[in-house]
Amino acid sequence: MIYINSLILLFTDHIESILSFLAIVISYILLKSTIKAINEQNRPFISFSIEPQKNSRSMNFVIRNTGNRTANNVEIETKPALSSVFAYKKNFALILSKDGKMKLSGITPNQEIKSFFDSTLWRYKENDEDTIDKVQVEIRYKYRAKEFTDSIVIDFSYLRNLGSTKTPEDIEDNIKKIADSIISIDNSLKNK
Repeated sequence: MIYINSLILLFTDHIESILSFLAIVISYILLKSTIKAINEQNRPFISFSIEPQKNSRSMNFVIRNTGNRTANNVEIETKPALSSVFAYKKNFALILSKDGKMKLSGITPNQEIKSFFDSTLWRYKENDEDTIDKVQVEIRYKYRAKEFTDSIVIDFSYLRNLGSTKTPEDIEDNIKKIADSIISIDNSLKNK
């Protein structure tokens, strides 16, 4: 009993010190979490996509910095290397090299870079199923002394059916193809 009473007295004598120490530990944990959140919000975010042009049968590479800091030494690599049927046939240079790589010195916040990639009329000729429309994209860039690497898979096969209507009779067939593409994309997302 004496032992328990002495523990209670010891605890009551030092309760303020114990609570102060716990408050310091909790404050430190919250400070580290806040600093991490601030650093995560104050950085560049680089994205890469392939999008159709409005009112056209052309496709563009689109690179965006949606962050609020400038990304430096931006490198984008596609595997397998993306190729443009139009550029190949017309000997037309692309922003993306033939080995699927691109280097940019910097991209400022909210900057968007668009560049012609291909034409659906050239890329998706009738009965041409050989084009590669699903690629792994690796994006590397720097901000201050920190390096960032993002890896995504882009599947732009849905564009296959957007630009090939020749007559009004083809519209129904193309709508069915688009629906099939959407179902295929939905099924592939469910399987992941």
